[in-house]
Amino acid sequence: STRVTFKGRNDATHFITAWYDGEVPADITVELSTGVRVGPVGPGQLLEEHGLTIIQYAPGNEFYPWTSTSGDRAVWIRIIGTFGGGSVEIKALDATAEPGFIDLYTDVSGPNLTPQVTFTSHLAEGRLQDWATTPGVIVAGDHNIRTEWVDIDGFARSITDEGAVDDLWLKSSAGPSRDGRDYGVDVTAPGQNSFSPIGPDSYWATLRGNLPEGSDGLYGRFGGTSASAPIVLGAVALMLQVNPTLTAEQARAILRGTARIDEFTGDVPNVDWGFGKLDVHAAVGRSLAYGYSGPWFNPSQSGHGWFVEMLQGADGSQRL
Repeated sequence: STRVTFKGRNDATHFITAWYDGEVPADITVELSTGVRVGPVGPGQLLEEHGLTIIQYAPGNEFYPWTSTSGDRAVWIRIIGTFGGGSVEIKALDATAEPGFIDLYTDVSGPNLTPQVTFTSHLAEGRLQDWATTPGVIVAGDHNIRTEWVDIDGFARSITDEGAVDDLWLKSSAGPSRDGRDYGVDVTAPGQNSFSPIGPDSYWATLRGNLPEGSDGLYGRFGGTSASAPIVLGAVALMLQVNPTLTAEQARAILRGTARIDEFTGDVPNVDWGFGKLDVHAAVGRSLAYGYSGPWFNPSQSGHGWFVEMLQGADGSQRL
C-alpha cells in the first residue's frame, strides 16, 4: 500500500481527486488528524461518513466531464470541516499484483484560486489534470496580461506576487501530462488578470476591487486557464473559419509551430510554456495554406471578408 499525506485549510470544503492504473484495482481509505477514518472504499463503491465522502468509479462510469475511455480508475473525495492534516491510503486488492501508479490532485477555490489542500509527501513533477491526456485536446497555459488596474471606485489595485506582465502566471499548470507526454502544455495565452463580462446581479459583481474603472459593473477581473483556454479556443475557431478541413492534430501543430518565444518563455518547448505564446495572426495565416484548396471568400454570403497580411522586407519596405 501507499500513503500520501496532506494538510488542509480551516473552515473549508476540501476536494481531492485521483486517477490510478485500471489494471491494479485498489481500496481507498482517508484518515484525518481529528481521528476520523473512512474506508476502505473499493472499486465501484461509495462511502459517506463524518462529513467525508469517497466515491470510486468503475472505468467508464465517471460523471461528465470526467468520462474516460482510458481504462484508468477515478476517485472523488470531499472533506467538510476543519482538520489539520490527513492521508490517503491506496492498497491494491491483490497483494501479488505488479505495482501500479496513482496521480492525486487538489482543488482551488475563491477569486484568487487558493489551494484548499496541500500534499506533503510523494510530490511529483507535473500539475496537469487527466483531461490533458485526451488525444484531441489542445492544452493551454496562462500568462499575465496585467498586474495593476484601477477599480470601479477609483482605487489602485495590484497583484505583484504571481508573476510579471507577460510572464507565466504563478499557478499555471505545467507538464508533463499523467500519461507521460514530454511537455503537456501546447501554448500559453494572456488570460491572467484579464477582464470578462459578468452578471450584474452575480456574486462576482460584489467583488468591487475586481471591477475595473469604467466597467459599469458589467466586467470583472478573470484569470487562470479558465481565461486563457477560451482565447486559444477563439484562435482555433478563426483557424477553422479560414480552413474548415483542419483536424485537431493539424490545429495543434499550427499553434505550436507559430507560437512566439521571448525572454520569459526561454528555450522551447518546455513543460511550463509548451511551445511558446499564442500568436493568433500567425496561426490563422498558417491555416490558410495548410492543405486547403477550397474558397474562403464568398461575396454572396454576409460575414465573409478578405484576410490580409502585411509583410515587411529586410529593407523596411512593406507590402500586402
